[in-house]
Amino acid sequence: MGRGPELYPLYSQGFFTIIPTGEIIQVVDFRYYEKTGYYERVLRNKQLLRKEKELLRKGMEKILSEEKIVINGRNASWRVLDPNIILHDTNHPEIVFHVAIEFEARPGRNVYEEYYEGTVVEYPYTAFWILPRCMKLLDVEASGEIRVTDEGRLLVISVKKGEAVDGYEGLIFDNQCHATPGSQ
Repeated sequence: MGRGPELYPLYSQGFFTIIPTGEIIQVVDFRYYEKTGYYERVLRNKQLLRKEKELLRKGMEKILSEEKIVINGRNASWRVLDPNIILHDTNHPEIVFHVAIEFEARPGRNVYEEYYEGTVVEYPYTAFWILPRCMKLLDVEASGEIRVTDEGRLLVISVKKGEAVDGYEGLIFDNQCHATPGSQ
């Protein structure tokens, strides 16, 4: 097989869910145009698929290791789980990553901070943060268009192709999940 894919990014979206016990689960998918049909060949061969998924996992781990995550004043790091490859047609793969991070959830105010290299965005992306009923966003700092709805339980960050991002995202959220029995 020899050559890897020739990927041209089209769009990305990520779904972040904060779990009251102290975990953030992220599902992020990247949609591409790939002109050689690389992933069609990979998906037909279990051995190649295993190797490709391992390369994708390691590649995402490398990217995420370049970010600095601080939650409630403590460093944290993402753990990349098994990625999935979805083929919409010969030239349009979607690569889905499942990522998790653990943190010490506190009652009351919690702070999530992410530091990364600022850049000009090559493709549009949207991030959705979903909080349980017992949590509420208090403040958000991020590049792009920011919308907070559903009484502070849903955050949508949209960034357009060509937009500059400054390399910092911060969320402050109130955690009342353990305040009273049955509040979750």
